[in-house]
Amino acid sequence: MSHIIPFLATTAWSTITRNKSRSFLTILSIIIGIATVIATLAIGRGAQEKIRARIASMGTNVLSLYAGNSTLLSTAHAKSVTRLTLRDVEFFRTLDPAIVYVGGLSRYKDVTLQYHKKSTTAPLTGTQPNVLHITNRMLARGRSYQAYDLHKKAAVIVLGSKTAESLFGSHDPIGKVIRVENNPCIVIGVLQPIENHSSFYDSNNEVYMPLTTAKRFAGSGMNDYIQNIIFSIALDAPMNTIESLIRRVLRSRHQLTPGSPDDFTLWNQSSMMVAAEESSNTFNLFLLIVASLSLLVGGLGVSNIMLVTVTERTQEIGIRMALGASPAVILLQFILEAIILCLIGGCIGALLGIATPYLLAWFLKWPVVVTPFSVGISIIITAFIGLFFGFLPARRAARLTIVDALNDH
Repeated sequence: MSHIIPFLATTAWSTITRNKSRSFLTILSIIIGIATVIATLAIGRGAQEKIRARIASMGTNVLSLYAGNSTLLSTAHAKSVTRLTLRDVEFFRTLDPAIVYVGGLSRYKDVTLQYHKKSTTAPLTGTQPNVLHITNRMLARGRSYQAYDLHKKAAVIVLGSKTAESLFGSHDPIGKVIRVENNPCIVIGVLQPIENHSSFYDSNNEVYMPLTTAKRFAGSGMNDYIQNIIFSIALDAPMNTIESLIRRVLRSRHQLTPGSPDDFTLWNQSSMMVAAEESSNTFNLFLLIVASLSLLVGGLGVSNIMLVTVTERTQEIGIRMALGASPAVILLQFILEAIILCLIGGCIGALLGIATPYLLAWFLKWPVVVTPFSVGISIIITAFIGLFFGFLPARRAARLTIVDALNDH
């Protein structure tokens, strides 16, 4: 049997190339499905790498404490949430020597910034002075605000790199007065650009102010509530132990009874990375399922066309049988035709699947990671599609008798 396979493969190739238009239309869904699978895996893997790099850039020794329990979404619970306060921040400063830095912050709606005739909008974040240091937001020029700016409610602002470029172009913005929601404000610093930002949300557009100033500019009042507390933990400290200590102390401060849920959410960088990757994997799985439907449709198309081919070539099958071809040879011939047809679609789809994410990356500035595994497994899948969906037409051809085949038509 092995010596006849090259002959059958050559015959299959000749049959496929003799009907180029029909062959292409047959494998079109295969091409789209394989291209989508590879592109989806490449973009998803790139997104994971981007998220991992962004979180890692903040350091592995950072804890984030958020007001409200992210796992409890009911309206009744949301109304009873005890919010974080600046008093919590001051308490944590002296809680444990392993807590090197701690700072509070709140994020507000986008604000309008104007400089002469230029204007832009940017998300405003009010923080205590050391938050930028804890989150590893480095300055490209100028300075950050200090404790006295916080106490004075000083109208000073630190711009993200893209916001500074939008307002000032290539000119130095340090010392310039801009208007934030029509309030005059002095630019004292510009942050270094972040490469690992999302295409949906660019941290380089953010602007930062002293927390007290941001509350006044955003019209949120001068209450003591904040949204978030950031901790910088000593590198040699046991992160889980510190995390448990903070949780236990905060539950006590908020007078939560045993068994009741937390009214806050505490994340370390590792858990943030795991949660982000789980979300990314879920989204990628959804896209892969959609792409697999294209492959299923493509497989059904291959099966239907092969059934038509068997009908058209019934007399040819009879002649081959009359010349000594066994049912096994006929079966193998049509299975090889289906496999080769699908492999052609798989190879074309793989080329498109590799090119498409890189093209998107060039336009959207989004990283992609195409792995040999994703390409290889896609080609193998197409071969199995040809084998699976080609078997039924091939078996139908192999079951024909010489008399029935030669008497057809």
